[in-house]
Amino acid sequence: MNTTFRKWLRPALVIAAAVVLLVVVLVTRSPDILPAPSVSFFPVQKEVQSEVMQVLLQGELVLDNGCLRVHDELILWPYDYSLQTEGKEIWVIDDKGQSVAHVGHHVRLGGGQVPTFFAEEKLGHPLPEGCDGPYFLAGEVVID
Repeated sequence: MNTTFRKWLRPALVIAAAVVLLVVVLVTRSPDILPAPSVSFFPVQKEVQSEVMQVLLQGELVLDNGCLRVHDELILWPYDYSLQTEGKEIWVIDDKGQSVAHVGHHVRLGGGQVPTFFAEEKLGHPLPEGCDGPYFLAGEVVID
């Protein structure tokens, strides 16, 4: 072999191996690099509900287009509920500061489906685009 070629072969192989290793690390770590999911609209009722609705909605709480849903229903959370996020985890916190729902987990909500005008009345403001109904007015989160 040409001595110049042999002189550069080893450093070239080391650099090629380093590039391959870097690509493997980046590809396998990509989920950690992605931004955490976020809730863009968390509708909370403007006051404590005086009506009692008795439908039970059960299913997985999912983040869909920045909105929390169970099945297709956009949840209108009870008065004084809030969100807590940590990394990619999202919890719904009740008025007593307790975690009552977790995105990706099964939930049971008491309440009922309401039309758009009623949902906006209960929230005290118009609903944003992209978080369309059907709307579920939650009266309580049922904890087993």
